[in-house]
Amino acid sequence: MQTKEKIDKLSKIADIVNKKLIVLLAIDGGVGAYSIKFIEQNNYFGYMLGIIFIVVSMGIAYNYNELNNLKRNIEEL
Repeated sequence: MQTKEKIDKLSKIADIVNKKLIVLLAIDGGVGAYSIKFIEQNNYFGYMLGIIFIVVSMGIAYNYNELNNLKRNIEEL
């Protein structure tokens, strides 16, 4: 592949990761807010939402790492 084709491919992948990241951030914010609300009411559902919040937060961290790696690959080209 030529350099331009590689850059185009990497930028498309980065765009997909970025869109996925926006969705995960919205989900994480909503789940976090509801988990606090239910924990304040001493409801066990809040703790389950808290666990989901932690899992989605780890997914966000993974996607940031993936986006950073793609950025480095584009800069190397």
